[in-house]
Amino acid sequence: MNGINYPHIQVTNEQLDAFSIWATEKYGNYLSYYEAINSVELTQYCRMNIISNEMNNILLQTDTYVGTISNDPHLKSLQIRRQSILIKMTSIKIMLGRRAFAYEVTVRKSRHEEHTPGEGNRR
Repeated sequence: MNGINYPHIQVTNEQLDAFSIWATEKYGNYLSYYEAINSVELTQYCRMNIISNEMNNILLQTDTYVGTISNDPHLKSLQIRRQSILIKMTSIKIMLGRRAFAYEVTVRKSRHEEHTPGEGNRR
């Protein structure tokens, strides 16, 4: 399978293509996309279209407990899994954005490298 593989999140080429269209229409450029990386809208897109049903079910189960401290071992376990999923989602959103705006990211990176002195140029 082609696409992106991230621990416990597999993104198919079809998902990549659909995401790229959505993201470029919605945000227009990588900077706007990156500034929205934690937005509700982008998170909802990933929840509905990218992450697995199992992951989404854990998020749904724990949505009402965000900010709650509990001694219930089951709830604590779910909250830990929630944090893990959210971290993975942030990483996958960054990777998806780099793919959706690949040309722009490549140009920015090459410009940065042109203006960054190499080891041989340092004193």
